[in-house]
Amino acid sequence: MFSNLYENPYSSYNPYSTAATADAASHNPTGEASADAQTPAASPSTKSAVPMTVQLIKSRIQTKDTSHFFFGKEIRNIVLVGMVSCEKTSQVANYLFHDGTGSIKCKLYIGESNQEMAAITNCYARIIGNISYINSTYSVNVHHIERVVDLNCVMTHLLNAIASFVYYKRRDVSAAATNEIPPTPSDISSTVEMMVTQALRTLLASTPSGASLEAIVSSLSPYGLSREQVQGALSDMERDMKVYCADVNTYVLNT
Repeated sequence: MFSNLYENPYSSYNPYSTAATADAASHNPTGEASADAQTPAASPSTKSAVPMTVQLIKSRIQTKDTSHFFFGKEIRNIVLVGMVSCEKTSQVANYLFHDGTGSIKCKLYIGESNQEMAAITNCYARIIGNISYINSTYSVNVHHIERVVDLNCVMTHLLNAIASFVYYKRRDVSAAATNEIPPTPSDISSTVEMMVTQALRTLLASTPSGASLEAIVSSLSPYGLSREQVQGALSDMERDMKVYCADVNTYVLNT
């Protein structure tokens, strides 16, 4: 299912056009950070950006001093895709980001080169940045944000994040050495629920009155989910009051 995603899909991702300024280029999330980078959001030296969800950051990232580890491997830059809202001053854009798995605060330091980025708010967006851990709370320092127009990108990113989870977990030497317990059924059901939630968000964007079971199953079948898995996730979500039935087999997120 994920064989073509194991190689990091953002390993050569460059959001900056050839017309980008030198200052913006210093924030390139896929290359070496410029020695002249002036903002706290300047990208650390790294070769790739790892697709993540908020849940993965809060439950799987381990922090030691100023370094962050994902299954024993140090990571620098991450990619998030979800909804953002923003409160802005002349120097800082403070975002609240949520992706269906949780929410996290993000911060973009505003300069002459990123005025357009700082204007992005109340929409689906892709964020590239580095993790910050202060006072036992995770946040993200943003060095690139762009609007996501095609909502299929939301589901694709979620699958990339799951693939990253599998990719790093399989290569976790320390986990193998300590005979780490494999994922439990609850871990698997949580992943299915995330995918169903994102599918619902996408479908409800065009049909706010409700998404039919058939439409949800159809949108997730290319990603390997069966009708039974989708129905099971929806039943759990209905029990937990995360969704409700607007009609027979028609679902709406309970926001």
